[in-house]
Amino acid sequence: MKSKIPMIACGIGILVTAALLVGAEPAAREAAKWEYAMYVESPGNFEWHGAVSHVRATTATFFFERMGFPTDIEVSARSGRIQPVLLNYLGQQGWELVEITGEPAREVFWFKRPR
Repeated sequence: MKSKIPMIACGIGILVTAALLVGAEPAAREAAKWEYAMYVESPGNFEWHGAVSHVRATTATFFFERMGFPTDIEVSARSGRIQPVLLNYLGQQGWELVEITGEPAREVFWFKRPR
C-alpha cells in the first residue's frame, strides 16, 4: 500500500499539470513587420524603389553597379532582361517576390522581407 501512495500522488500531479497546460492561453504572437520594395523594368529603364533607396538606370550594367550587385553578373545580350539574375540576388538578400503586375513592355515586381 505504501508504494501505491507515491504513484497516486505522481499521477495526480501529472493530471493537474496537464489540466493547467491545456487551459493556459497561448503566448501572444507579435504581428510580422515587413519592408516592401518594387522593381520596375521596361525597355531601356530599370528601377528599384525601396523604403530608403531609389535606383534608376538606362542599362542593366549601370543598374547592377548602382545597386551594388556583384560585378561578374552577365546579362542576356539578346533580351537585355535581368529578371532571373535580379530575382536570385534579391532572394539572397532576404527579399521575397510577392506579385508581378503590368504588361509585357513594363513590368512591376513587388517584394517584401522581414524587418
